[in-house]
Amino acid sequence: MAEEVRINCEEIESILKHLIERPTFFTSKIGARIMRLRGYWYTRHSVCSSRVKWLCAESRHRQCHAIVVTIGCMTVGKHNKHTHPPDATPHLDLQLLDCLQLSYYFVEKGKRQHLVVDDYLFSMQYEASCKKRWRCVKQRQGCRATVMTFEDQIISIKEEHNHTPNYSN
Repeated sequence: MAEEVRINCEEIESILKHLIERPTFFTSKIGARIMRLRGYWYTRHSVCSSRVKWLCAESRHRQCHAIVVTIGCMTVGKHNKHTHPPDATPHLDLQLLDCLQLSYYFVEKGKRQHLVVDDYLFSMQYEASCKKRWRCVKQRQGCRATVMTFEDQIISIKEEHNHTPNYSN
């Protein structure tokens, strides 16, 4: 029986380690993507296909060369030797985005690009630089849901749908 308890403790340790290792993604008020991992803050440096390279937020101030590479919400590579301790508080005003709960992708309908978020269809209302505002296609029926994207990443969402999901593959 003591052996069974030890196995359960190891499983719990493994789950806790996985949760600590999972990056959390944020967006600043100006639309910059930011990630927190193990108490350290990273800014998005570059995107190549589905891989995102993140640099330590202190790379300029403290000459920190720590790098993390992610695909979606998964960490796939890191050079994590920081020149400073982890920060307790962020330097920017951030909004948490839980990327595991949002399912979204882009589709072409005719000549226009649309956005599908959790099976709701959005059409682009306007575009300014790399920022786009999307409105639910049921807006004429009173739906007030909107989405803002920056470089095709959702930075804010206002889910005020007055109808059931309206899109499926």
